[in-house]
Amino acid sequence: MTDLTYRAARTDTPDQPISHGHHTTWPGTTQQLADETAARLRTTRPDAAGALTVHVWPTREDEHYQQPVPASAAAFHYPAPSTHWGRSWAGTPIEDACPCPQAPCGLVDSATVDQACGQHAAHRAQTRRQAHPADQCPAITYGHRYGTLHRTLTTHLPPAHAEEAIAELAALLTAAAQMHHALGTVQAITVLRQHGADPDAIDLLLAARTGQEG
Repeated sequence: MTDLTYRAARTDTPDQPISHGHHTTWPGTTQQLADETAARLRTTRPDAAGALTVHVWPTREDEHYQQPVPASAAAFHYPAPSTHWGRSWAGTPIEDACPCPQAPCGLVDSATVDQACGQHAAHRAQTRRQAHPADQCPAITYGHRYGTLHRTLTTHLPPAHAEEAIAELAALLTAAAQMHHALGTVQAITVLRQHGADPDAIDLLLAARTGQEG
């Protein structure tokens, strides 16, 4: 076990940390602590969507968040996640017909665009009509997030926390229903199953789709 301190900041504003803390009994390596910190911030802090730098160092005796990062600190850099985007107004008919590899949601990943594509190649400068961060792809995250919320709501929670989870679940189902409307139920459900979605999540997402159509 190691007493480690970390500080995370956007790479373009290193003097403005967005997270700082320490673990008195961290069981892993400095790399693992940095990876865990970056992953957590990506899902909880909108201001952490760009490139991140996480510094990790052995906690000093007089450690304080206003102290500068020590010169000996290990620095770990995390580039901004790629984007899934599309030229289609709804669904993915343009993406289905182009040579670019498709992400699980059916859109194109900005990191794997075929530069010969007449729709998505950077030099074409075409309008993006749909987009979301790759690490927040709804085709992957909806089912998993529902499973987490379902487990949260089946445990004993303070009322305020339960209300937050219920509100997020409602928003999740609304967004999922919209995704299904764009992608088609069969494709979306197949993707969710491939990524290990909770079966109960699939049932609820189907119900959300049915409610939207009704």
